[in-house]
This record gives sequence, C-alpha cells and structure tokens, in this order.
Amino acid sequence: MSIILDRILDSTLREGTQTPGVIFTPEESKKFAEKLYFVIKNIKKAASQGAEMLVTPEGSLSGYHTDFKQDELQEALQEVIGVAKDVKIGLFLGTCFYEKVKGNEICYNQIRVYNSEGEFIGEQSKILLCSPTDLPGTGEMHNYGQ
Repeated sequence: MSIILDRILDSTLREGTQTPGVIFTPEESKKFAEKLYFVIKNIKKAASQGAEMLVTPEGSLSGYHTDFKQDELQEALQEVIGVAKDVKIGLFLGTCFYEKVKGNEICYNQIRVYNSEGEFIGEQSKILLCSPTDLPGTGEMHNYGQ
C-alpha cells in the first residue's frame, strides 16, 4: 500500500530533547491528563494547518518511562484515536506500550501508526536502546524490550 503525504506536521510535545543518558523521572512525565491534552491540542493544530499526518516524539502519550498503567494508556489512546478520526488526520504516535510476549508483559518504546479513519496500521519498537556512558547496561537498555 502506497501512501502519499502532502504535509506532515512534526510536533514536539515536551521540552528538551531525548538523548542517551538524559533521565526523566516518573514525576516529570507521568500525568496522562497533561500528555493527553497536548497530543489532542496538536492533533487539532495539525488538522487546522492541513496536515494529513501528525508525528509525535517518543513517549508523547505514556511519558518516557515504564512506570505507567496500561489500562490508563489504553483509555487515553482511544481518546486520541477518536479525536484524530474526527478531524481526519493520521498518526505516527510515539508512546511506550506493554505487550504480552510468551506470557510476559514487556514494555516497548514504540511508534504506533493509525490512518485517518482511526485504524491501527502497525507499530515499530525502538531497537537501538541506549544507556548512559557512565552506567552501561542501565536505563532504556534495561527497561524496554527489543
């Protein structure tokens, strides 16, 4: 399937950049209500500017950590998908997401793709996980699945 996108709005939903060794505490990025507000605000902004897709950074809905409740994320995700569908915009949504793998729940740092009808197209998990140079083997290398 070939998709041609006339305009893509890349929206940064949090301050700063995510680089290896930068750690956001759960308190800094935990609140779904705040994340949800900014994602929805940017969906509407992108649609008003004629974008066909909105690209969000990693962790834009869940926060950049594994300490979240999957059921809360699912509720927020359904709301985001509903708003995007209402304004006919697709999503490349960066979020962490728990999936069952061989009976174990594993958190993945993903980009999840939805078309403008709200249909889930697919996901890609981050495969190059990093750790701080002074603490090798820690951080996202330890917290996320590959």
